[in-house]
Amino acid sequence: MRLRLQANQNPVEDYEGGRTYSETLRYAVQCFKTNGDTNGIDQDVISTLTLTYTTPRLAQFNTAGPVNLDFRNFTATSQTARINMRSTSRIAMSAVTSNGGRMVRRGSNASASENAVIPYSIIFNGRQLVPGQRLNGLERAGIAGANLPLVLQLDGIPSGKLAGSYTDTIILTIEPEP
Repeated sequence: MRLRLQANQNPVEDYEGGRTYSETLRYAVQCFKTNGDTNGIDQDVISTLTLTYTTPRLAQFNTAGPVNLDFRNFTATSQTARINMRSTSRIAMSAVTSNGGRMVRRGSNASASENAVIPYSIIFNGRQLVPGQRLNGLERAGIAGANLPLVLQLDGIPSGKLAGSYTDTIILTIEPEP
C-alpha cells in the first residue's frame, strides 16, 4: 500500500515543521458476486493502523542567481532585493561580507581610510542583520512562500568620499531552526 500526503492548493494548507500529525486509517471492503455483478456489499472498517507523519523542518529560497544592488550616484539611501522563501519552520539567517558591512572603493582594501569606505546596514524582512552574527526566530514563510525584502540601508547620502566604484560582497546563510 502506498500513502501520499498532499497539501491543499486552494485554499492553501500549511504544515508546520516539527509538528506530528496522526490519523487512524479507515478502509472500505467491497464484496463482488462471482459473476462480476457490482451490487455487492460495502463495509467501512476502522483499522488498528495509525499513520503518523512528522513534517521536516525545511527552508528553500530563490534569488534567481547573484543579485547586484546598484546605488548609482548615491542619490538614494537604500536598495532592495527580494528573496523568494518557503519554509516549514522558523528560520535563522547569517551574513558574511567581504568588507565587514562596508562598501570599499575599488582599488582600495578593507582597511582603507574613511573617505574610501561607505558603511551600510542589512535589514531582512524588517530586522537588522549584523554581519558575523546569527539572526534567529525569523517568521516561517509557509509552504505557499513569500517574497521577503533584503534592504541595504546607508546612514545618509555619502559626502566627502573619493570618486569611484564602491563594492562589497554579501553571502547569506539561511537555515531552518531546530
